[in-house]
Amino acid sequence: MGTSRSESKLTSPKISLDASVLIGPLGGPGIAFRHLLGSLQEHGSLDLSVFALGLRSGDLSARLPSRVQHRQRRVPARLTQWGWTNLGRPHVGHLVGNVDLVHSFGTLVPPRGSLKQLVTVHDAAVFVAPEFESPLARQGVGSLRRAVREGAILHTPTEAVKAEVMEHLRVPEARVVVIPWGVPALEMRDPVEVDRWLPAGVDRYIVALGPNIPRKNLTTLVAAFDQLADEDHGLGLIVIGRNDDPARSSSSASSTIRHRSRITWTGVLSSPEVATLVGGATLLAFPSLYEGFGFPPLQAMAAGIPVVLSDIPTLREVAGDAALFVPPLDAGALAHAMESLLHSSALHRDLQIRGRRRVAAFDWSTTASSMVELYGRVLAHG
Repeated sequence: MGTSRSESKLTSPKISLDASVLIGPLGGPGIAFRHLLGSLQEHGSLDLSVFALGLRSGDLSARLPSRVQHRQRRVPARLTQWGWTNLGRPHVGHLVGNVDLVHSFGTLVPPRGSLKQLVTVHDAAVFVAPEFESPLARQGVGSLRRAVREGAILHTPTEAVKAEVMEHLRVPEARVVVIPWGVPALEMRDPVEVDRWLPAGVDRYIVALGPNIPRKNLTTLVAAFDQLADEDHGLGLIVIGRNDDPARSSSSASSTIRHRSRITWTGVLSSPEVATLVGGATLLAFPSLYEGFGFPPLQAMAAGIPVVLSDIPTLREVAGDAALFVPPLDAGALAHAMESLLHSSALHRDLQIRGRRRVAAFDWSTTASSMVELYGRVLAHG
C-alpha cells in the first residue's frame, strides 16, 4: 500500500531553520544553532533545510553540517528587518519554498504567512538588559511581538528565560516551551602547548571564556584577580574570546590594573586551543551580568574544572549545586570564592564531582529528540 501525502508529512516533515545566527562572529545562539542542527540531522526523522539573510554567505557555508540544503538571499539584514518589523512582509515562504514549519532564532522573526512557526528565544536581554544589545537587535523586537500576535510557539533554553519572555511579551505559559541545550564539546584533536600563553613566572591560572563586552563583566574579574595576585605571585589569568588587552586603552579603568603582565588576552582560538587552556586551568570564572543559558561553565565542568559564577537566575538554573556563586559586581566576593578553590583541595574535588554529574544532564541528542517532539506538536496543533 502506498503512503499518502498526509502520512508522509507526519513521518518526515519539512522543517526550515533560520541560520542567520551563523553569519558573522559566533555567539551563544549561533553555537546552539549549529549543535542543534547537527543533532537533528543525526536524528534522521526530518527533512531539514536552512535559510539565511545577509551578505557574508561564505561564513554560512563553512559552518553548516554537510548535506544540509540551504537558501540564502543576498539582502541586507537591515532592509529586511525593516520590512519584517514595519510591513509584515515579505512572508518567509518566499525564502524557504515548500516546507511545513519554519524555526526562527532571535529577535528578527520573519512573517510566517500560512506556515507553522516556532521561534527560539535564546535569551531575553533585549527586554531585561537592552543596554547590552545591538541597535539591530533592539529594533527587531517588533517582529518578535508580531510573531506572538500571529500565534507562534516560543522555545527557550531555560525556565528563567521563559519567565522573562512571558512577562515582557505577555504570552500564555502554554505557548512557551523549555528545552535545554546540550554542552558544546571542546575537542582535543592535536596536542597544544599551554606554555605559549603563560607569562613568565605563572605556574597556574584562572580561565575565562567570552568576549570583552560589558555584559560579560570582565572588569570585575580583572579587579578580583588583582586582589588575588597581590599575594599569589604564581597566579595568572587567561581570557579567551573576542577581546583586546585593556592595557592598550588609555582609559582610567585600564590604568588601575596592577598585575596586567600576568593577564593574557588570547583573542579567538581554535577548539583544540580552547580545550587545552580550559583543561589546564585551576578554575573557570564566569562573572556575566546576563545570560540566556551559559555554555562556558558547562564546558569547564565537562573538563573537570570547577567554576565560580555570577549569582543570576539562569546560571543558578543551569549549574545547580555544582558551582560557587557570587554577586555579579562584587569583586571582593569573587576574589574570595576563587581563593577558596585555589587553596582548598577538598572543595576543588567536590565541585569536580558535582560538575561532572551536573553536565551529564545536558545532552544534544536529548535536546534534538525533545525538539522533534515539539515540531510534531506545533504541526499538529499550531
